Amino acid sequence: MATEVAPHHFVLTKGNACAVCRRKKIRCDGNKPVCGPCKRLAIDHRCSYPATFPPRVKSNKCQLLANRVEELTIEINNVMKSRDLSDSAADAPQVAIGAQDDDRLALSPGLGPLDTPIALRDYPMSLLKQRDLPPNIRDPLVNLYLKKKSHNCMTWSMPKFWAAYKLPYSDPGSIHPALVDVMCLFGVLYSPPSVRSFEPLFYARLQRSLANSLENTDRIHDFMRASALVAIYCYHRERSAVGHSHLTATIQLAMACGLHKLETSDVDSVSLSLLRPPRDATELGDMIHTWWALSCIDRISSTLLECPTTLPENDVVVKTMWPCDFEDYTSGRAAYAAYSGVASLRAHCDLASAASVYDNVYAFRAKSMELLYHAMALTPSHQERNVDQVCDIRTTIAVASRLSETMVAYRQKTCPTFSCARRFENDEHDSTLVFAMSICYATLIRLLNASTDTRRDHDLYQRRLQLARDCVALGEEASSVDPALIMPVIIMAWCTSYEVFAWEAIRLKERGEGEAVAAALKEVEGVMNLIRQLVQRVGILKKKWPVQNLQRFNIHKAELVKWSKQ
Repeated sequence: MATEVAPHHFVLTKGNACAVCRRKKIRCDGNKPVCGPCKRLAIDHRCSYPATFPPRVKSNKCQLLANRVEELTIEINNVMKSRDLSDSAADAPQVAIGAQDDDRLALSPGLGPLDTPIALRDYPMSLLKQRDLPPNIRDPLVNLYLKKKSHNCMTWSMPKFWAAYKLPYSDPGSIHPALVDVMCLFGVLYSPPSVRSFEPLFYARLQRSLANSLENTDRIHDFMRASALVAIYCYHRERSAVGHSHLTATIQLAMACGLHKLETSDVDSVSLSLLRPPRDATELGDMIHTWWALSCIDRISSTLLECPTTLPENDVVVKTMWPCDFEDYTSGRAAYAAYSGVASLRAHCDLASAASVYDNVYAFRAKSMELLYHAMALTPSHQERNVDQVCDIRTTIAVASRLSETMVAYRQKTCPTFSCARRFENDEHDSTLVFAMSICYATLIRLLNASTDTRRDHDLYQRRLQLARDCVALGEEASSVDPALIMPVIIMAWCTSYEVFAWEAIRLKERGEGEAVAAALKEVEGVMNLIRQLVQRVGILKKKWPVQNLQRFNIHKAELVKWSKQ
């Protein structure tokens, strides 16, 4: 029986095809002087076999991938070396922390848990699939976030938070993983560079947690807080469009749930859609604080990013009462306080008659930001104003002045010296007060500038100068105590003070007062030093409008132009 012979398929060695077949990307048989495909296409005269072909140029994507592979190879080698070091360190004898400490507490001579991602090395992509983060990863990252919690405006009752934090995920009173994940993401952001390489992993976890919360309508209040923090994270990473989208959607959801109409601290009188009814006054207080945090973030992002606000400047729409101190919700004192909201900023008497329960740093911050936004929304100084606008400016000046006096008196009574641990470790009390007072100073400066020609009205001009000096002195005092007391967005107030000093230098120069000009420029340099210290810690502020707008004075223009290109 004859056996069939399988057909032979000849494979041409790579690089031996003719120039035409290479260019057309067709199979070449390599026959010389003319290959088969060229004969069939009747292009014999074009078939050629150069001795060498030029090297193929890599595309941008290929080059980027090659570079990334090289970087990953280096990182893997470093990780393996670090693992060997940590293993050898683990075998070394351990050193006791102190003679008075328990014998079980010992400190390895190796690196700390967050100096390099030692804890994370044992949890690669499996972290993305786990519902709950291992405590040895979660807890240090959450603590890192809490150290700078006040910088993000989002506040809540810490005793209630820790009680819920310890509960298992299945407990309805526990914190939703989305909120824990976003705190861990910020913890990674605040960590050394070796840990920050895990940001994409935690960001992916967070997106999954947010989707799960919405899909199951699970702990929507935690979802709103987490989503607002995602917006701030995106602003930090200069992804403004994504951040603005997150913030807008979160505020719209909060309004759909009714957070903008919380007019009472009586739990039994509150009706909310989508949200689980508050179980006690403290939980209701958390919701009120969430609303005002969203409002502050909206106003701040609008100012720094020059984008429209989501919330209208309308006391008819926003009815939520001012936030109280968390202790007042727990004790029940807030439940007996008379109602006071945004409408109190539109009249002379309401602020003075408001209950002292609203004399707290959280209400101060909310009021200051509302007043600043209102001041910026008033008719610009170069346009002619009608009678109603003039009355509005005068009323707002009176209200802002009363608020400033109240905050100064509160500070003298409560915290004559600043601290980051007023009530407990990493307490946001003093940093919130510093921010609120600074923003109120900036508000008054803007209002006085819009009220009349301050260069002709000596008293108003001198008052504006004094407000700028008070603002800078407050910033210098807080910075000298602890830079953590300075919220990054305070730069809006410092830039306003810079403008006041710069205009003073210009005025004095026109009058030929050389010594006075030097003194004014010294004040300009003082506030510029504060701005330098802040942008050194938060680099994204260098390019923002309030900072770059200072170029017009031509005092630090070269430095500001350099910042804009970084």
